[in-house]
Amino acid sequence: MVERLLKLSTVAERLDVSVSTVRRLITAGHIHAVHVDYVRNGNAPSGPLRVPESEVERLTERQAA
Repeated sequence: MVERLLKLSTVAERLDVSVSTVRRLITAGHIHAVHVDYVRNGNAPSGPLRVPESEVERLTERQAA
């Protein structure tokens, strides 16, 4: 099964925080995110970040507890 990847704006809306906060949580390692495109010259991953829907579910369950 392929997991749905969400835009940072969608994640922010679901968590009721700003996109900047989502970026900070990703940088701090609290939210797993992936780049959906890669540089072809062997450089570091780039392109838009996406968050697996399971990460948002994990965080919303944790907020509810």
